Amino acid sequence: MLKQQNMNYDSQSNGFLPDTPYIYIFSIVTNLIFEANGNNENYKLVIKLLCESLALNEIQLNSFLWISDHVDTIGKVGKREILMETGAIEEIVNLDVDFMDPQSCATMQKMEPAFINVRDIAAVSKNIALLVKVVRMWVQKGYGYDKNNFINELILVDEQGDKIGLLIRSQLRAKFVRQFSEDGTYIIRNVSVADNKLWKTIHCDHEYKLSCVFKTFVTKTSEWNGQPTRFNFRQFSDILNLEIGYDVSVDVIGRMVGIGNLTPYVRDGLDTKYINATIKDISGDVLYCTLWGDFADKLNDYMDVKQPGVGVILIIQFGKTKERLCENTVNTDWKCTEVYLNSDDPVTNEFRTRYIEAHGDDDVLVTVAPTPTVSSKT
Repeated sequence: MLKQQNMNYDSQSNGFLPDTPYIYIFSIVTNLIFEANGNNENYKLVIKLLCESLALNEIQLNSFLWISDHVDTIGKVGKREILMETGAIEEIVNLDVDFMDPQSCATMQKMEPAFINVRDIAAVSKNIALLVKVVRMWVQKGYGYDKNNFINELILVDEQGDKIGLLIRSQLRAKFVRQFSEDGTYIIRNVSVADNKLWKTIHCDHEYKLSCVFKTFVTKTSEWNGQPTRFNFRQFSDILNLEIGYDVSVDVIGRMVGIGNLTPYVRDGLDTKYINATIKDISGDVLYCTLWGDFADKLNDYMDVKQPGVGVILIIQFGKTKERLCENTVNTDWKCTEVYLNSDDPVTNEFRTRYIEAHGDDDVLVTVAPTPTVSSKT
């Protein structure tokens, strides 16, 4: 059994310390209700003390308790010892409490909400469950409450191909970061939902963004019937014809047909650099791209060691559409973007084969002028 001294319970103040895990809270709730022993007045007093201790009102407290009719049970169900034998905290979702018979309050139930599609997530969504794949994950300096710490940002995709962002705040990184990896598939339950426009940076076009909270549960799974590729390429014509607006997240793939020089640039008072390139798709449309910072170095370094006569297939994942001379272009988008150069994977190899069939395999690169996009903030 879990011993009292291992709990972060302050008997002097009748309160829980800030880092008290919910399993301990559930255990103490159960014990206190048992002590009421079915007496209605005692029960009301217990509820009052719990609300004061947890700084919750009665409605919030009841959200932890799954209310059901009394059901006769056998064995240990209904005894407080069952809490100590449930195993991992992920198995504990809600507590089954019969108000008429507090002796049965330790019956455990695991709620399994149906999976919700990413496109159906709304601000009022509660107790949602998602089956998603992590297509991008990175660490960056925080903002707002986390401005002096680091946070993790993830981009999730569901089986329908819709994407949404997930934030792991600095104080929860130790709990959640190791549970995720790129290309991993997960079942995620109990996340908070907020308007995407409230965040400093927007990496997905979804109206909302998710955040992990202490009650979030993450389970790795092999279940996945979604698209086999992690990319969602957009047609160049849709970008060039302004059918896609500005500051929209896109994936693009093309054969590089032009490149500029690595150019220093001062942005927001900080020294950085950029390099321009043009890429052509299978239909023959040419798209102008600007790679910033480390991505510019990556392309420049690759071109220095590339063997002559080898064409470059460039993939920009999670780039941002920008305006340059009244046309849409694609920029890299800080840490969210990933850039692939001649990757040895089925997506790149298939595109290379189709491109050569349509346009040949020449390696002629034109010089692109070193002019950054009008909107250079990324």
